[in-house]
This record gives sequence, C-alpha cells and structure tokens, in this order.
Amino acid sequence: MKYLNRLSFEGEILWRTMVTSRDTIIYSSSYSGLIADSLGGCIVVWHEIGADFVGFMAQRVDQNGNLGGPTSLWSYSSQSSSNNNEITSVYPNPFNDAVSIRFSIQQSQKATLKVFNIIGKEVVTLKAGNITGGDHVINWQGTDGNGQVLASGVYLLVFQTGSTRVSQKLLIIR
Repeated sequence: MKYLNRLSFEGEILWRTMVTSRDTIIYSSSYSGLIADSLGGCIVVWHEIGADFVGFMAQRVDQNGNLGGPTSLWSYSSQSSSNNNEITSVYPNPFNDAVSIRFSIQQSQKATLKVFNIIGKEVVTLKAGNITGGDHVINWQGTDGNGQVLASGVYLLVFQTGSTRVSQKLLIIR
C-alpha cells in the first residue's frame, strides 16, 4: 500500500491517505512524481506493471487528504485493439516541454486531433482536414491555440475520424 502524509512546518502529521492503485499489480508500482496544485493539494503520478498491462496513473489529493478518482495517463494492454484509426503512442507522458504524438489512420479521410482541458474546453487543434492514410507524428510543446504555455494539469487528446473518436489523457508537469 502507498500512503501520502501532509506535515505541518513542525513535522506533525496533519493527515495520512492511501493512494489508489489497481488490485492486479503483480510486479511493480512506483511513484514517478508529486506535483503541488494551486489549491493546496497535489497530483500524484505513478507507474504500474501487471501481468498483461503497463501504464502511468495520476490521482489528485486535495488539501484535506481527500482523493479524486485515479486517471490512466498512458497504458498498454496485451489485448490488442481492432480499431485501425488510433493514437498509437504519446511519449513522454507526463511531459514538461514537449510530447510526441503518434497516430495511425487506415485510409485518407477528414480527421481532427484536438486537445481539451479538464472542463472540456478546446485549447488547441493540432491537426484538422484531410489526412492521408498511414502513420503520423506530431510534436506538441504544450501550448494553446495562441501559443501560450499551458499550466500543469490533465488534458484530453481527442482523435476523431467520421463517427470514431479515440482519446488519450495527457499530463503536463511544469
């Protein structure tokens, strides 16, 4: 079990809480980072390895030690996807300065690749229009549509082709 403690300046434990992780972890669960937020809480990021998956998770803890739901930032499962229009890789995730986004499209068609903030507001369109079939890579510096650097937090990458929508969570750590 993994615990977080909040200490006073004198070293007194103000609260202790257990961070959520999958019940099926058999190999490893290690913390990758702890990011303070502007509300007195933090976001905990960790790496998990199981029998048929590997991934990064994040979970918010408020200033009183209350947990938000855990969020998968990136994961790979041995169960393969049947969708040929997909986000194939987002690396590194979490990221600070830039992230490389790889996606695949089966045939040439209209598609969009957009980033949304946690409340669902579109922050930038990375690609829109007719996209040729095949594998593609976009390097993104974590900026909005006006070139302004985005704050630390969880964002949603959405790749849409016709009626198919695929999403991937992104975590920016500044």
